[in-house]
Amino acid sequence: MKPYTCLRINVLLVCLCMSINAFACSTAAWLGGTTGAVSANNPANGVPKVSGSCGFEVTGLGYVQDNSPEAEAQFIGRFYFFPQFSGAGSADIFVAYSDEAATELFSVGYDGSNVTIDATAAPGGNSVSVPVTGNRWHLIEFSWVSGDSGGLWVDADATLDDPNATFASGSGVVESVRLGAPNGLDGLSGMAYFDDYVSHRTSPIGGILPGDGNLSGGIDEGDIDAIKSEFLYGTYSDGSTDCNLDGGVNSGDVNCVVEQLP
Repeated sequence: MKPYTCLRINVLLVCLCMSINAFACSTAAWLGGTTGAVSANNPANGVPKVSGSCGFEVTGLGYVQDNSPEAEAQFIGRFYFFPQFSGAGSADIFVAYSDEAATELFSVGYDGSNVTIDATAAPGGNSVSVPVTGNRWHLIEFSWVSGDSGGLWVDADATLDDPNATFASGSGVVESVRLGAPNGLDGLSGMAYFDDYVSHRTSPIGGILPGDGNLSGGIDEGDIDAIKSEFLYGTYSDGSTDCNLDGGVNSGDVNCVVEQLP
């Protein structure tokens, strides 16, 4: 695995026709391929994004796969997750394997109320859960260390905050991962959205800056212009225009930025 892997699932192609921006999105960055009920698209086609132009949705058994890890004894992953589920069940939304996706090492799951990291498939591993609340994008980050203590962050920045929960990682090495619904929805119905997956070997990743629509690294009046351009004209920014992380870009995001202006 490269020291830094950022698999933004959106490839942006811009076509200008009668002053309308058209976007085509792809999961091509996931070199292990795409399987099942996965669709990458933009908000104009009903798939929200946390930043950039596109996100992807999973509506059943389906996932994207990364085969680039190379016997990693430490693996840190981060992604944004927006559940739209009903019913009772517990679905895996991320699974790491000790080979090319045949032998599970650990997983991240969601049961409608909690995010759980489960390392019991690895010798000596256990599982922990963290509650999630709100109909919004949730930041999920985990640090898995073979034979040592790992950490799980939910809606917390791993570069600033202690983990919400710690767990025993168990022993093994990561060779491949899947994001989406690798084992189906397991009693849940509906869909889930994903965006901004990143993985590292050793460094905390942390979250994006919601509201930084112009990618200046801070909140300023230029972000208001980026938000207005998106919801009025469909001109998607590479930044994070969804300031309040509610899955849409509108006047509420302008208010969110204004409240943070120095």
